Amino acid sequence: MEVSTETRYFNEKSLASYIDTSQHTLKYWRKTGQGPKFITLPNGRIRYRKEDMGIVEENNMCFREYKQRCFDEAEKVITQETKRDDKKNNINRTK
Repeated sequence: MEVSTETRYFNEKSLASYIDTSQHTLKYWRKTGQGPKFITLPNGRIRYRKEDMGIVEENNMCFREYKQRCFDEAEKVITQETKRDDKKNNINRTK
């Protein structure tokens, strides 16, 4: 009896969608030893065991909060830089 790997495993694209991140992030995590455990098939394709995803979901909540904090911080920096540039441009226009 053959067991379908599609029911027991995520491929990279489906896992990225499932945990709301990019495939590039998954590749980076594999490269740096972070993220969920994975299996490399003989053909080079990557699979993630669905039974390991309970741990990922728990960690993903932390990741989503971290990602949101990063976006919020980046938005603050961009806003500050924009205000600084606008102020600088207004000074230059008045001269």
